[in-house]
Amino acid sequence: MNKFKKIFVLILILLAFYFSVFFNNYNSEILIRIRLPRFFQVFFTAMALGYSGAILQAVVKNPLADPFIVGISGGALLFSIIARLMNIGFLNPLFYLMVSFGGFLSGILSYLIAKRYADNFSSSILLSGIAVNSFVSAIITFFVIFKKDSLIYFFNFTFGSFNGIDLYQILFSSIVILFLFFLSFMLARKMDLIAFNEEKAATLGINLKRDKLILFIISSIACSVSVAMSGMIGFVGLIAPNIARFMFGVKGVNSILYSTLVAILIVSYSDILSRNIMAPIEIPVGVITAFIGAPFFIWLIVRGKNESV
Repeated sequence: MNKFKKIFVLILILLAFYFSVFFNNYNSEILIRIRLPRFFQVFFTAMALGYSGAILQAVVKNPLADPFIVGISGGALLFSIIARLMNIGFLNPLFYLMVSFGGFLSGILSYLIAKRYADNFSSSILLSGIAVNSFVSAIITFFVIFKKDSLIYFFNFTFGSFNGIDLYQILFSSIVILFLFFLSFMLARKMDLIAFNEEKAATLGINLKRDKLILFIISSIACSVSVAMSGMIGFVGLIAPNIARFMFGVKGVNSILYSTLVAILIVSYSDILSRNIMAPIEIPVGVITAFIGAPFFIWLIVRGKNESV
């Protein structure tokens, strides 16, 4: 059965590639200069969001965890705006360092608040993430009010956009995202032990605190690079791992792989919808994922409550 599901997912990805790149397009220049780069941007953004969500859910042991909800995306967005105001370009390595630092700082702040001041860490990290996100949103709003000439840029980055990206930016981002993807593969077994059997991990001599931190950093940087490339696209890191588990019942290496594939599906078709549902007006892709993700988040909460009764 799983074999047919895998084939089905791959067929859907190929169809997304066709509709994104070739459908209703007879101009080779448009294909090469606009559509192909856009699809690769969608692909690598989704890839980062998919496996960063899977890693984060394993580390905090909560299927409701997501880089967007925990505050990583918000911190990355804030520092990308600060870098923009400092006239630091997308191709400057400092831009990516700032954005990655912002995402990690925001995420680790949520993590430490929940770890130190709450009894139930897995649930409390969501609440601390909401608090950190609210604070970050207030700062971003402050910048928007006093920098109205950059309003369109702020709007696009706040809700996600696949418009006007530089090929070199895609190349640089994809290298980082792929490197972290393969690094997460290497740490997949440790991720499983952290998520499901910490006692066994301790007996095997695994340094839980160190490995949790490493996995958290990988998740933070991957998500932050996706924000640097395409802005803040919410709920993908929440939805993809849960659908992957539902369809394939996976963990470890397969969890990372299938979460990534499902995320590519979600973002690809969200992008297709965003471009066509109100054409020629393009809806920000983050709005589409929020329409899908917010009800999904509520459903997960309700399901979890019913299962605990």
